[in-house]
Amino acid sequence: MFLIKTQAASMDGLLQSLGGCGSFQILFSIFVLTPQLSDSFSTIFMAFGNYNPGWKCLDNDESIEISSRFNQSKSATDNHENKGLTSQAHIYNNNSTMSIDTRLKLTISVADKHSYYDDSTPFITDNSEKDCNVFRTCQKIYFNPEASTIATEWGLVCDESWILSLITSLQMVGLMLGALVVGPLGDTFGRKWTLFISVVVNALLLFLSVFSNSWQMFAVFRLLLGISNGVVSFLPHVYVVEFVVQNWRSAVCSLPIWSLGSILFALTALVLPNWKQIHICNACLSAVCILPVFWIPESMRWLMVKQKDEKVIRVAGKIARLNKIKWIPLDELSTVSKRVKEELEEKKTERKHKRPITLQLFERKQLRFSLVCGLISIIISLVYFVTSFGTADLPGNFYTNLLILAVTELPGNAIAAIVPNTFGRKPAFLGTFLIMSISLYVVVVTDLFAESNGFTRVLILVMIIITRTCQNVAYCVLSLYITELYPTVMRSSAMAFAGFVASLGAIVAPYLLPTASGYFYVSYLGMAVISTVCIFSTLLLPETKGKELQDA
Repeated sequence: MFLIKTQAASMDGLLQSLGGCGSFQILFSIFVLTPQLSDSFSTIFMAFGNYNPGWKCLDNDESIEISSRFNQSKSATDNHENKGLTSQAHIYNNNSTMSIDTRLKLTISVADKHSYYDDSTPFITDNSEKDCNVFRTCQKIYFNPEASTIATEWGLVCDESWILSLITSLQMVGLMLGALVVGPLGDTFGRKWTLFISVVVNALLLFLSVFSNSWQMFAVFRLLLGISNGVVSFLPHVYVVEFVVQNWRSAVCSLPIWSLGSILFALTALVLPNWKQIHICNACLSAVCILPVFWIPESMRWLMVKQKDEKVIRVAGKIARLNKIKWIPLDELSTVSKRVKEELEEKKTERKHKRPITLQLFERKQLRFSLVCGLISIIISLVYFVTSFGTADLPGNFYTNLLILAVTELPGNAIAAIVPNTFGRKPAFLGTFLIMSISLYVVVVTDLFAESNGFTRVLILVMIIITRTCQNVAYCVLSLYITELYPTVMRSSAMAFAGFVASLGAIVAPYLLPTASGYFYVSYLGMAVISTVCIFSTLLLPETKGKELQDA
């Protein structure tokens, strides 16, 4: 039986009366943020999908015969004794007069590979003009069986390498579209079903992607996946923060779910370097994330804004039971609900005409916040995706670098959980962008003026690792800042706008990679300049440490 108790008439006071940050908040945060494991997996997949493990020209090997130029295939083991298939490699009939989709693809077993080429001949991984001339004239291309990626599946190297950037950008266009719809959907229909319907769609699309029979079909799936990823990327933080009190906001926004997803992806790519197997693993992970949907309640703040009082009481009861609180402050619920309604009415009367929530982000009161948060979103996006998609261009082993960059996100989560609460949100931003700018400028100067050797390669890698750590701190602080700058009725739309702008950076990122620009320092110089501008732009933001969330 629940009793009645009176507290201060505010939502934070109400949450404190219901146990502050107890068992409910811990379970709720885990269940709502867990879909970001799969989201991280899917979003950075093209870091592996773009990877070219290398190829060889087998024109001098007369043991491989190609009898037709159109859509025929045969096993190399038809002409050689089958010694046991352990994995598959691809050989393409690279007739330049054919389209990519009509190239003849043969499969040979790794066990029989010694029948086809000399192991002492290195695989070609560069897209230099010399090597690409060989690729253009070679009729039989053999790809390194080390990995089955999108590049090897459809022979997307040299003249066709631009298709990989196109596929990646299409996914980011989808991410942008997802960011556009998540705000209005989350603010109109609620946080819960907007999130979990997107998770269901994500699982289905991941599974169906495995059956792609052309790069065009795969690109369409990437676009659709980007839309569902956009929802799962930007909504959970808003959803979770609306259930916790002020002292715990930075900790919740800094939970390393995305970082753990990146690590899980890197380990999966290391153990299962096959793009189809990676998609199946991710589809299963996404399906598991759907299971808690019937336990998780709708946002109490959103229900209150929508004047669904009975549902608010039921959610409060669930929180109280799990947090072992023996009373529900019904009088406080009523007082807070009444205050929210009054504030909503005041907001409505302030405007002669009701405007869409998204447009309210650019009204005079919110315009400065929206522009600064948008600029910060761009640099966060550029740093993350340029370093992720450009992993193959970094010194060292591809898989090791992929794992290192994922692991280095974890210190950023720890820093973002402590620094904003200790020194404030604005100082956390200023320090982060200062260190990020210095690291980026060091990369630029080293690449431009220093002789390439073991020390300079390690220095560049270390500076990129520091930059990635700062990027993750900035992302966590930005998520926290947005929830505190905007009222409940605009909060998910504000997060969606930040996601939309970040997606613009993500769309451009594939074309800023060293393999695309031809110069390593170019993209890092651009990011360094934007990061420097962010240092001064942050000064325009107010400090929100210790302030309650706005509900209207």
